[in-house]
Amino acid sequence: MTMNRKTAADSEQVIDALAAIVGATHVSSAPADVESYGGLEPFVVVWPGSHTEVARVLKVCTDNWVAAGTAGYGARARSHWPVSDGRLRVALDTRRMTNILNLDEVALTVQCQCGIQVHHLEEALRRQGLTMGPFPVETQVSTLGGLLSAPSPTAHSPRAGWFEEACLAMSIAHPDGTLVHTRVAPRKAVGPDFSRFFIGSRGGLGVITTATLRVQRLPESEQVIASGLPDLDTAVTLARQALVQGVRPARLRVLGPSHVAEELGEGVTTSGAAVIMVLNGPRALIEVEERLLSKLTRAAGGEELHEAVGQRWWAQASAWKDSHMSRIPRAGARVRYSQFAQVAASLPAEVMGEPLQVWCEEATLQGVTLWVGSKAKDESARAVLRSLLLDAGLDPIRFDFPPLMDELRRQLDPEETMVIMEGEWSGS
Repeated sequence: MTMNRKTAADSEQVIDALAAIVGATHVSSAPADVESYGGLEPFVVVWPGSHTEVARVLKVCTDNWVAAGTAGYGARARSHWPVSDGRLRVALDTRRMTNILNLDEVALTVQCQCGIQVHHLEEALRRQGLTMGPFPVETQVSTLGGLLSAPSPTAHSPRAGWFEEACLAMSIAHPDGTLVHTRVAPRKAVGPDFSRFFIGSRGGLGVITTATLRVQRLPESEQVIASGLPDLDTAVTLARQALVQGVRPARLRVLGPSHVAEELGEGVTTSGAAVIMVLNGPRALIEVEERLLSKLTRAAGGEELHEAVGQRWWAQASAWKDSHMSRIPRAGARVRYSQFAQVAASLPAEVMGEPLQVWCEEATLQGVTLWVGSKAKDESARAVLRSLLLDAGLDPIRFDFPPLMDELRRQLDPEETMVIMEGEWSGS
């Protein structure tokens, strides 16, 4: 297969073929449009409106030896794309695909197109007394398809689990123009769940066009508990003990000493670490969990902070923010509880002249995600933070494409039509 075999005439033919599928108003080669997709460097942008249109667009790309990169609300100029191999590229933008197709309030499932921004889906569910779950607001800036094909390491709640676990079924458009629909089936059903092949594939096996998700009813009551602990290791131990004894908070966040003032305010009187737990559910259950947490906190040598501290933090953490909100450079890695004390002790107090900010989240029975951040205004800050984690013997979080995916891609996309989003996880 010869590189750079496409010609200007070919590109016009491709544009005409795409316009015949989605309509001329939904195809653009204007510089203002194509340049907004950054490193993908497409020669044209196409906005399909249904899964059949997506499949037909991919068929045109495959037949004409054109590569296609899938983008939504968040995966544009900020995404990492491989260097072009000389082929023309199409940006397939799913932001027209925002319909909620079915909401079953008895079975507690919702089926929708994958171009919908998760924030908008959550808003629609809340109007019906439902919710996706208590996931961090920062994960809601992505489209549903983007969050499934490149799961965020922060999309987790001790009560709800990982966001991608809520996916029950999906539809996928393959590069050859075919559509595959997986079915909602009970866990005990015989056979593999084919949806799992496409979750985390980063667009390399096709385009996720629709998904059926498990939803929850809005909780009856909610309570935020903030506690001050002597140090970070003690705070993480408290979080683990709470989980072991059956507490399942909607959110759980552990703040290191240098991060307490950043998130809780300068007036908070604790010189050590802090643990914040958001409890929700039936009032009777919350009362039981409150008493258990109070007992564990006292036994650990800590104290409960004023109720207003936790409420203020939760109001800020759950408020909707713009998708392009500024964040400090950060890096994270999963840490087992058994190695946490050693890792925490190895971290320096400062990085690049700024205090090292340390916090933990995504707590499970096995371990937590340790996050490190810095306010240093230097483009190399994230690389320095990753080096700290590597020096501590940890494997920093990044987008990996497992070997199994490579084999699946050879079977499902032999022409390598799909452009795979690559690079380190940037926290967006």
